[in-house]
Amino acid sequence: MSAMRHHAPGAPGAAAAPAGGASASKRTCRGCHMITRIPLFVSLISALSAPVAAGEPEVERVLPVSGLSVAFFDLIDDTPTWRIRFTAPGLASEDVDYASVSDDMAWLCQEEALPRLEAVAASPEHIVVTLMQEPVEFGAAMPGIRQFFERYTVEDGLCIWEVY
Repeated sequence: MSAMRHHAPGAPGAAAAPAGGASASKRTCRGCHMITRIPLFVSLISALSAPVAAGEPEVERVLPVSGLSVAFFDLIDDTPTWRIRFTAPGLASEDVDYASVSDDMAWLCQEEALPRLEAVAASPEHIVVTLMQEPVEFGAAMPGIRQFFERYTVEDGLCIWEVY
């Protein structure tokens, strides 16, 4: 018994889907079994490549010089300057001073700020890196919370320290 062929009306010799759609046919297309897996694959790729949603904490990083643990807090467009802020609970320790984190701030500019800004297609002239003991509203004075700031000029893909 041969398979029944369906022809498109008004187009002699052209194949058409059977009544009720292609799923009613016993014959499947090459690769059709993959179609049900595509949404899962796309969802997985999207989840892995998407930035962390607002309100979700990022993975903490250990700074290479001081050993302090920091987490990205926010990125502020103040064109031509961009500000990148990190929380560093270890700043509460009396043993931590500006000298112990200044090289780490340069590292944060180069290794964290520049890639993040490239990802959002920003071309900053300057970057200000902030380390704060705990989250602080931008521009708010919080006398009991330690914060360190450093400013860099961006030239040829490099962070160049400025006196701030």
